[in-house]
Formats: sequence, structure tokens, C-alpha cells
Amino acid sequence: MARAPKGLPEPHKLGSGRWRVALQRGAGSREHRNRVFLSGSSEAEVRRRRDDWLRAQAEGRRLPDRRLTTGAYLRRWLASLVVRERTVESYRDTIEKHVLPYIGGVLLSELGPLDIDQMLVDQTSKGVRPPTRAYSLRVLSVALNVAVRKKRLILFNPVHGANDVKVARREPTILTTEQAKRLLDRVRADRLGPLLCLIATTGIRRGEALALVWSNWDREAGILRIERTLLYRPGIGYERVPTKTRQSVRTLSLPALAQAALRDQSRRQAEERIHAGRRWQDTGLVFTGERRNGGAISGSTVVHALHRLCDSCGVPPIRPHDLRHLYATVLGEAGLSDPVRMAVMGHASRVMTDRYTHATPTSVEAADALDRAFGPAVDALVDAIGAS
Repeated sequence: MARAPKGLPEPHKLGSGRWRVALQRGAGSREHRNRVFLSGSSEAEVRRRRDDWLRAQAEGRRLPDRRLTTGAYLRRWLASLVVRERTVESYRDTIEKHVLPYIGGVLLSELGPLDIDQMLVDQTSKGVRPPTRAYSLRVLSVALNVAVRKKRLILFNPVHGANDVKVARREPTILTTEQAKRLLDRVRADRLGPLLCLIATTGIRRGEALALVWSNWDREAGILRIERTLLYRPGIGYERVPTKTRQSVRTLSLPALAQAALRDQSRRQAEERIHAGRRWQDTGLVFTGERRNGGAISGSTVVHALHRLCDSCGVPPIRPHDLRHLYATVLGEAGLSDPVRMAVMGHASRVMTDRYTHATPTSVEAADALDRAFGPAVDALVDAIGAS
């Protein structure tokens, strides 16, 4: 049996026929509690494990647990996250549905780029769309970066060597001012008209609009407080949760069209409440489902309603989020300063605000810009619903 270099612990054979080597954790330490025993079925295996252990100690990392699967690690990582609950739920849903079924059983220490490439191929064969595949790859990379940099469980992130997922970025459909006027004139007769009008003339996100309660609106001052967004939790239902970012909490001065839309919604909801009687749920929500008797509206309902209204007035089909782009574009064309546009959009950076602005602390200037852009439509709507 070849001897190890001087000072390096030698494996020895046990009575059971297996081999074992005793190592000491910590330089100069002789305490029994700091001893580490590595065993294996052969002398060569134990030598290899010894060398790996000593190398990991010298590099300041942990020796990979050869029994730890990728799935077990990812679940531990999820349990240790200290981020927003919405983020954890998004990560967990993606990992459980689109990662673990493909590589959950692979040992973390043996996970490589080819395993991840195969995961992407299998996802494609199951009909998983490119944006979902790209997001699952991004979440997996975040988790494995922790395994490399903080936990020292693996030497490199195998996602970095795997194939990328190309996702064609969907460009928003931006209506012209005339098309927007035509759409706003058409939606005023629809049940969801006030909601769509409010999004178009304030630029708030769909979830922020659906989470509004009547106490957020100061009718006399003409201002609206944005502080929550609506989230659907499987098995729980709809909940009002904190906004996307700290900058998303904001107070907006409302243009005349938005004020008229909220007055119209107040009147419509009062009529629905009387009709529902005891079935009505006193949630305080501004916008409620047609058959939910005071309950929340689903995001998909808003999308379908907007597509239907666009088709009926002959404008290109758009998403509710495209109305937010329209709002940003109107502000940009009106020449509002960057700080004002960032504040009313609820953005943390100018880069994001510029992304929402397409070529052809106060929000009073924004409200004035919207009134100038949609002036004729404001007059038509106010005349239709009255000044009350």
C-alpha cells in the first residue's frame, strides 16, 4: 500500500472489510468533536474522498453532500428565502411545476449543463411556453448561485453552461390619441368601462386598480391613493397585498375623466348592492365582479372585456398593460419632467419609465396633460353620467 505524503492521514481497513480515514477539522485541533471520519468500500475511494475533503477545507467550502438531490436542495432554499411572499410563491410554483419533475432526482453534486439542457427539451415536448421555460431557468440559476457563493455546496453554477431560452419580447400596442378617445367613448357604456378608463387616465397597474377600496379615493380633493395590489392565491382566493415596490405606493391627482369614471362606478355599485340585498359582500372594493356580489374581479375578465371593446370600436386589440404604456406616452409627449413621470408611474428608475414611453412627488401636471389629450372625451362622458 503506497504511503501518503508526510503528515497526511492514512486510510485503514476495518474489521468489516470497509476502509476509513480520520481527519481533523481546524489547524492544530486535537479535540475529538472536531474529528471527521470518511469511509468507503475501497482504499482508493477513501483516498479520493480524503483529498476532496482537504481541498474543500483549503478553499473554504463545504464538501458536497453526495446524498443531497437537486430537489431537496431547492426545497431547502425556498424555505430559507427572506423575500416578499409573492416572490416565494412564484418561485415555489415554478420549481414544483417546471423544474423538479425533470431534474429533482439528480444529485446536486452531479447536476450539469447537459441535465439542464435536457430539462428544457422535455419542457418543450410538454408544451411549456418559452417565457415559462426562460423564467424557470432564471429561478434555477438564482437558487444555484446561492449553492455556489453562500453555501459552498458546488463549485460552479451549471445553468451558466446550459443553453439559453430565446424569448421574443412582445412590443406593446400603442393607440393613437384619436383611437384612445374612440375607445374611451365606447367603454363608458360597459360595466367595466370605469375600470378601463381609470387605468388609461392614471397609468395604474391592473392589479392596483382591482385592489382599490373606496377609502383610497378622496372625492373632494380629487386624489387617489395607490398602496395595494390584488393577488390570487390558489386555495385561498383574492387578497390585497403590498404593491410591487416601495415606489409604487403613491398619491395621484386625478384628471377629470378619471374622476367622472369613479363617480359613475360609485353609482353603478350602489345599484348592484341594492339588487343583491343580503347576498352582497361588504369588501369595500371599488371594482367588483358581476356575479360575485361585492367580491373581486379576476384579471382575465378585464383582458377579455378590453379585447371585446377594442373589436367593437375598430381599434387594434390591446392588453390592460398597454393602457399604462399609452398613459406614459401621453405624459412624455406633453413634455413632463422625468421625476414627475417616475412618481406617477410608480417606477424606481428612469430607465423603466423610458421603456414605457414610446415615440408617436406631485401628479397635477400629469392630470392636466391627460385632460388636454382627452378633452373631448371628458366632455362626452361628463354629459353622459351627469355632474353628481
